[in-house]
Amino acid sequence: MTMTKPEIDPEIFFSREYADNPYPTLKELRDHHPVYHNPISDNWMITRYDDVCAAFRDLESYSAQPNALGIGAVFGPTLMEYDGEQHNKLRNIVAPEFVGRKLDALLPVIERNSMALIEKYTEKHARRIAEAAVKTGQIDIVDDFATRLPLNVILDVLDLPQDAHEMFHEWYPAMMNGIGGPPDIRQAGIKANQEYHEYLEPLLQSRSKDPKDDLISRLCVAEVDGHRMTFQEIKSFASLLLVAGAETTDKAIANLWYQMLANPEQWELVREEPSLLERAFTEMMRVHPPSGGQSQQVIKDIPFPE
Repeated sequence: MTMTKPEIDPEIFFSREYADNPYPTLKELRDHHPVYHNPISDNWMITRYDDVCAAFRDLESYSAQPNALGIGAVFGPTLMEYDGEQHNKLRNIVAPEFVGRKLDALLPVIERNSMALIEKYTEKHARRIAEAAVKTGQIDIVDDFATRLPLNVILDVLDLPQDAHEMFHEWYPAMMNGIGGPPDIRQAGIKANQEYHEYLEPLLQSRSKDPKDDLISRLCVAEVDGHRMTFQEIKSFASLLLVAGAETTDKAIANLWYQMLANPEQWELVREEPSLLERAFTEMMRVHPPSGGQSQQVIKDIPFPE
């Protein structure tokens, strides 16, 4: 007797059902369609652990070069879209800014932005919650805190003016929505990224001549093995920070709150014993990571076992 594999509707990957709970679909993929072609986005998905690990190790068959589903479609070439020597050169310049003492130095920036948002958040909602609690009792943790905190920290690290923050909060969602989005949404993301880069141009000109103690200035003057970053490479890295820093942290904070509120017994445990919060956050990151996949370009035919 031959068992028929269950069919998977490609529309599911764009549905709210999948966004809320992708795990049943992912299990079907692993069990019955470990190499799955989605005709809507025209991409192949591999979902078995060993296959995914092998793909990340296989630098001869896969490339990080920009593709229609990756961030390069909106941001252009960034560190994530370079391979080999070009990737290593840029990584060697920027990596020292995010390890050791330099990383520790960011903690006061994060704490300052956290407290500022919490104070603003409390002031903004206290009266409204008191007046409307009987009706709704709702507050928007995502828009008012989760999205703003990591972006504000990054803008501080880049030493960008406070009066420009609202402009960045408009560019950011347009850029992020453009990644993997339909052509019109992608074009809006490209436009926002271009405006972001145009904003950075005079700052790069100024700080390359008169460096300050900020990330942009340090990248302007940093040199490894005789190589310096071009202005375009610095702009692209500044865009990448929005994905690597803001977007992932934004989703992690939102996921933590969602999981706590969706599992009230776990929420009560954390409330009764606040020291459990770090463990709760770590477990949430394991079960519900902010990033659900990584796109790559296939540069030669690859055989997969059934």
